[in-house]
Amino acid sequence: MAVARSPQPRPDDEFQELVKVALDVAGSLEPREVIARILERGIHAVQADRATLSSLSDDHVVVEATHGRAGQLTWVGQRYSLDYFAGQPLVKKAIETMQPMIGGGLASEQAAPEFRQAIANVRHVAVIPLVHGGKAIGMLVLSRYEDHPFTNEDLAPLTLLGAISGLALRNARLYEEGEAARKRADETAARLRAAVEAAEDVASQVQLDQVLGRLLERALASVGADGASVARLEGTDMVLESTTSGAAVGTRWPIAPKVLAGVKTGKSVDRATVSTIPGGATGDRRRDDRPAGDGPPQGRAVRSRSPPIAPAAIDARRPVAPQCPPDRAGTGGGTGEE
Repeated sequence: MAVARSPQPRPDDEFQELVKVALDVAGSLEPREVIARILERGIHAVQADRATLSSLSDDHVVVEATHGRAGQLTWVGQRYSLDYFAGQPLVKKAIETMQPMIGGGLASEQAAPEFRQAIANVRHVAVIPLVHGGKAIGMLVLSRYEDHPFTNEDLAPLTLLGAISGLALRNARLYEEGEAARKRADETAARLRAAVEAAEDVASQVQLDQVLGRLLERALASVGADGASVARLEGTDMVLESTTSGAAVGTRWPIAPKVLAGVKTGKSVDRATVSTIPGGATGDRRRDDRPAGDGPPQGRAVRSRSPPIAPAAIDARRPVAPQCPPDRAGTGGGTGEE
């Protein structure tokens, strides 16, 4: 149902309203707030009954939100292929020419099912591309339910509205991206500080068992895991040097080919992507010749610039996979994953 419309504004009134739009949408850098202001101001600037704003990318369109004259704002967030425009000639032409297009309505039968009823009630529309840097980054569709068409006199204010809205939306997106980048940088810096602290802590130990113990403690804390182990490589086998549970030290396990390939190239391997080790959980396990926990003083580095000679296994917070040594989660699974 259409809301009673105010008398048509004079050109000076339209200009004043667009100035208000520019000042209003420039007052925020939060994308949702900017979108809400564009929709609300757009409706009042050209006496529309409903406004819908969409964001455009190279291969898809996201219908962000819609706003009615009664004041209701609905966030949609639906994503569609740009092929969606093929059935809407008015929309397609507006995006291709980057100029506002006015017409008698959209093709409801070509619209997505969830929009057909709303589109069927529309008598006249104005499709405004939101342009920034010579590219359409969004689209504003203004609808009228009454038989009161947009005219060529509306094209100038619609073009200005599109330019104002495009600039405001782009600034908000850039601000959002900048904030996300700063957050990622802060997280990276925190991880680096934790890594430096862990390295200093491990390096402060002088006994091998203390070094390995601290290494495993720090590894667990860094990823929130339940168990971990350090092993040395011997051919295609791994011999457990240390585990957080203290069990299974000195046992030998064959390494799955994918894990072995990752370890030899210094890459982490997620156990979820690896099949069970040859022989299964109770397969080719052999007791080492040496006393448990004893071994060559070299060859226990988890990762270095030279070829790795010892893998570390970290057991994440999930059920232990079949390839784990039978000493519960504390052994870290015996797969050689980092």
